[in-house]
Amino acid sequence: MEDVFRLCSNHIPSHIAILACLRSKHASLSQQCRYVISSRDTGKNGGGSK
Repeated sequence: MEDVFRLCSNHIPSHIAILACLRSKHASLSQQCRYVISSRDTGKNGGGSK
């Protein structure tokens, strides 16, 4: 959740825009957020959302 506020707060509340923003800033994401985004992209359960 921290990465959303830090990197993509201007896209809140649109979860679609937030995901696109987080994907575009992949190199700046925390390890945990990167894992969740990668898991979503590969169809695995990431265990939560950020």
